[in-house]
Amino acid sequence: MVSILLAAYNGERHIARQLDSLLAQKERDFRIFIRDDRSSDATFRIAREYAANNPERIFAVQNDVNSGGSRQNFLRMIAEYRDDYLMLCDQDDVWLPEKIGTELAKMREMECRHGKDTPLLVHSGLRVVDERLTLVSPGRGGATLARQLNIDPEKTALHELLVQNVLTGCTILYNRALAELVAAGVAAGGRQPETADKAANDAIIMHDWWLGLVASAFGRIAYIREPLILYRQHAQNAVGSKNTRSLRYIAARLLNSRESREVVRQTYRQAEYFLRVYQDRLSPEQTRLVRAYAAIPNIRGKIGRIRAACALRTLKHGAARRLAHLFFL
Repeated sequence: MVSILLAAYNGERHIARQLDSLLAQKERDFRIFIRDDRSSDATFRIAREYAANNPERIFAVQNDVNSGGSRQNFLRMIAEYRDDYLMLCDQDDVWLPEKIGTELAKMREMECRHGKDTPLLVHSGLRVVDERLTLVSPGRGGATLARQLNIDPEKTALHELLVQNVLTGCTILYNRALAELVAAGVAAGGRQPETADKAANDAIIMHDWWLGLVASAFGRIAYIREPLILYRQHAQNAVGSKNTRSLRYIAARLLNSRESREVVRQTYRQAEYFLRVYQDRLSPEQTRLVRAYAAIPNIRGKIGRIRAACALRTLKHGAARRLAHLFFL
């Protein structure tokens, strides 16, 4: 059985269309768990209506208090829910009918090769659309998010993911073995999801990034190039609108030095926490890598920090992004 985890907040404009796309999936062995984060609009009412009309497939609950953002809401769900397979779902996208089935087929192929006890993760491409679901750059089937962000979704080795995330949460399918390992990190220091360790909340940059790190270190990651989601871009969700190849992007990063430096520092804190949680499971080589990466900010002098990052192969990819990264090391 697949459990789809949908973190919702003030999504009344799009959540019904998303739920319709889930109910239209060709693969039928799934359940949807919606956790509303104290929306001030009709999101939770819509979710409850869908749950009432699909009582064996859709389950909707609401947090007692707002968690602070979609990252925190997803982290709570990741810490709490278990199933043979789990998927993450945003409230404002549209899943193509073959999404679940295609990713499940890839997952089962991986299980045959590596075993069900191996932590496994599958992620896929996304087709970027506007508010009205019209393809962005309609030539050749439209733009993909990876192309817009100038990232390579297959760069998922541990040294690559320590410094840069290339996974998009709403495309991810992961198995029970990975769920158990991930939950240990998310809820470290607290037995209940609602009292999850503050250190985890402070250290984990994004829920999908954390899933990728754990899968890379202890299991396997597979990428499906085929776009399986219409990834909606709108005023509240502008991630995919960045053109990281442009001089404007480089200039903006260089001018906003405080924010850019903080982005890099966050990766060190996340690596430090990753080491603290999983040091008993990491291989000696992995331990040396993560420890050395987390220690880069302690190296005096920019040249020394750049040399360390190069030696560890912990440099962002994409020329503009790498240039900005080196500037703020």
